[in-house]
Amino acid sequence: MLDGMNELRMKAGLSSLCYNEKLNKAAQLHADDIRERNFWSHVGSDGSKIEDRIANVGYDAFTEGENLFGGEGVTVSDVIFGWSHHWNDRVNFYFSHFSQFGFARSGSVWVGLFALPEGKEACIQAGGGADGHGGLCRDFVPAGESSWHDSDGETCAWYAIGNHCADHGHLYKNFGHTADTACCACGRVEGGGCMDLVPDGWKVWYDSHRNQCDYYGREGTDLCQRYGGHFPNGGLTARMACCVCGGGRTLSEEPTSDFLAPPPPSSGLGCREDCQDSAECHSTLFCCPRHHMCMDPVTLSAFGSNCDKVDQSNHA
Repeated sequence: MLDGMNELRMKAGLSSLCYNEKLNKAAQLHADDIRERNFWSHVGSDGSKIEDRIANVGYDAFTEGENLFGGEGVTVSDVIFGWSHHWNDRVNFYFSHFSQFGFARSGSVWVGLFALPEGKEACIQAGGGADGHGGLCRDFVPAGESSWHDSDGETCAWYAIGNHCADHGHLYKNFGHTADTACCACGRVEGGGCMDLVPDGWKVWYDSHRNQCDYYGREGTDLCQRYGGHFPNGGLTARMACCVCGGGRTLSEEPTSDFLAPPPPSSGLGCREDCQDSAECHSTLFCCPRHHMCMDPVTLSAFGSNCDKVDQSNHA
C-alpha cells in the first residue's frame, strides 16, 4: 500500500509518507466500527470526528485527513487508484504537507489516515527526546560517519530495543561516547547532538508556509541553501531553527531568548479574508498563493473545521 502511494507522490514531486502505529490503530478502530455497525461516514458511530479519533490514540496532529474505500474483491491497487483519482480523496493523497500515514482494513472497508504531526511522532517508535520546548533530539553522529555505533558495532537503533539502554548504555564507549550520551533513545544525550529551536509556547517550529525542519532535510534537495534564510516564523528561519540547516543548538547549550520569540497571537485573518502571506492568517490556516485568501490546510478551501473554529474565536 505505502510503496504504491509513495511512488505516485514522488512522481508528483512530493515527499513520501511513512507509517505511524498510532494512525494505524485509529484507522483500524474506524474500519471496524463501519463494518460492525454497517454505516458509511467520516463521523464514527459515537459521533467522533477524524481529529477526535486521532487524538484518542495519543497522536498530536497539526493537520489530518481521512480517505475511505469499500467493496467486495477490492485490491490494494484498486484502493490506490481510487484515492489518487477521486476528486475529494485526491486532496489528501496529494497534499504536500502530510508526512505520515495510517492504514487499516476490516472486511470490505478500507480506511487511510493522513497527518502532519504537531510534535515528535516517529515513523518507528524508537529514539525521540525533547528539549523542554518541543525540539527534536538528534543522535550524535561522529565526523565522517553516517551514524554513531559502540565499540561492538551496535547503533542507537539497537539501544532503542527493550532494556538495552538500561543494561548496556553506560558501556562500550566509542567516538568519545557511550549510548547514554550519544543516543536519544537512551534519553541522556550530553553533547554533540542537536536540538531544533522552537519558540516558547510552540510544540514544533514551522516556517510561514507551514514547512517544518524535516521538509528542509529532504534527501537529495538543497532546500536549506535555497530557502533556509527565507519564510521566517516566530522570529526564526530554517537556518536558525533547524539542525539539518546548520541551526538549532547543541544539547549542552541552553536556548537563549534572543532566538526564541514569543508565540504568535491566537488571532489572525480568518478564512475567506484577503492575504499576501500565511503569517497574516490565523496560525491554523494558510494563505493560498493563487487566490490570496486564507484557507483551511485540510480541505484546501475556504471552508472546513479549522475555518469554523477560527470564525468562532474571531467573533467570540
